[in-house]
Amino acid sequence: MVLPKLYDAKQYVLAQAPFDKTTASDFYRLVTQCKPELIILLMDLDSSNEAQYIISLESEVTKYGIFSIKYKKNEKIIQSKENVEKYSHYTITITWGEKNEEKYDLITFNTWVEDKVIPTQDFVKFHKSVHKLLSDKPRECSQLVVCPTGVHRAGIWTVFDMEAERLKTKNRIRFSDTIRNVRNQRCNVIEHFELFDGLLNLLVAYAKMQM
Repeated sequence: MVLPKLYDAKQYVLAQAPFDKTTASDFYRLVTQCKPELIILLMDLDSSNEAQYIISLESEVTKYGIFSIKYKKNEKIIQSKENVEKYSHYTITITWGEKNEEKYDLITFNTWVEDKVIPTQDFVKFHKSVHKLLSDKPRECSQLVVCPTGVHRAGIWTVFDMEAERLKTKNRIRFSDTIRNVRNQRCNVIEHFELFDGLLNLLVAYAKMQM
């Protein structure tokens, strides 16, 4: 799914995390076609069965179809008091064919473990960390947003990011309009009351922080 934003840039692509080697090959084909500034993974690579097909932390190089994937873990971004790494930043290198090689940044939200429970204490800090890796003026397909279903967590992220930008540039929120816009383009986004309520509360708290 591609969604328009305030800059008239179709910057969001929502995708389901690959769940086997075939869908992993399809995923990396999508990456090489979209060429995102950043891959935003709203889950933990270490504990999620779905995410193990994005990169394998057990081997230096993983091959999915025609694509060979290498990764490098960058310095830790934020840790909790319990020394748990909440967000991780990787550089992945994709090679295919004889001469094709591309590098991408990938950031993971390690504390989001349940679709219907938004980790509100970590969300805003993660959002800030993401935007440090993005250019000020987004281009088409700048954010590849990935979650287990491709709709639940990714939908929350997309609506929040759009409303955060609206609040920043126009000093207002149009929550219902944005959700309607997103749902018109992607079925099943924010279909659960828990997600709707959690997102609304998150935006209200965020708006108060900006005052």
